[in-house]
This record gives sequence, structure tokens and C-alpha cells, in this order.
Amino acid sequence: MRARSGMITSLVFGVLLLLCVGGGTGAFALVRHLEGPGALTPAAAAESFLNGVFNARDLDMASKYVCSELEPDAVAQKINEVNALGREHPFVSFDWTKTEKSNEDHKAVLDVMVRAIDKGEAIAKQHLEIAVVDDGGWRVCGVRRLPS
Repeated sequence: MRARSGMITSLVFGVLLLLCVGGGTGAFALVRHLEGPGALTPAAAAESFLNGVFNARDLDMASKYVCSELEPDAVAQKINEVNALGREHPFVSFDWTKTEKSNEDHKAVLDVMVRAIDKGEAIAKQHLEIAVVDDGGWRVCGVRRLPS
């Protein structure tokens, strides 16, 4: 009787383990599906993010290649700042230069200088450091403002 109860207990634990592993794998696959495939390069992920924030001012576009760790509220706040500048300067446009500072072990850091231009003159500059991670495609996982 004791051997039989040990076998039943082992079987129950085995089934529970299988359910946990299967559920975790399913959740991972679902999250990966919802995030999309990611960009092909670190620069492409950063470019898509910058275009979404500064040119389109569109949260969905800016978030296309953003990892889930980056808070959507932080991206929305940045877009709100850009919109506020656009209200003060209706003809403002943006350009940027980006340089890859490092790229190793599926992580890259880009140095980005963003300029706000109104009527041909730079009216503001912002120095950013963008961290991107390759997890089945490159995604922006961190944005940090640096002193200009």
C-alpha cells in the first residue's frame, strides 16, 4: 500500500511539474507573440523608436520595437514633452545622429544627439543614451538623458 501511495504522489508531482513547465512555455510564447519580432539591428530599433517619439508622436509607433521592461508611461511622457514643444513652435522638426557605443553579448548602447529645429535653427538639443537588447530581435529597453 505504501509503495502504491508513493507512486501516486510521484505521478501527481510529475503532472504538476509538466503543467508548470508547459504553462511557463506557453506564457513565454504568448508574450513573444504580443511583442512582435523585433528589429534586425540595434540602429533600426532605435530609429523606429526615435521616429515614433519625435516625428510621428505616436505611442504605438514608438513602442513597436520596445521591450516590455520599458514603461509605456515613460514613452508617453516623452511624447507629451515633444507635443508641448510643438505647441510653442508649430513648425518644429527633429533630427538626430546616433553612434553605436558598444555591441556585445546581445546588448548594444547607442549615443544619440537629438536636435529640435525651427525655421532652420536649432532651438534645443538633447543627448540620449539608448540601450537595446537582442532577444529574438532588437528592442529598445532603456533611454537615459545625458548632459548635453
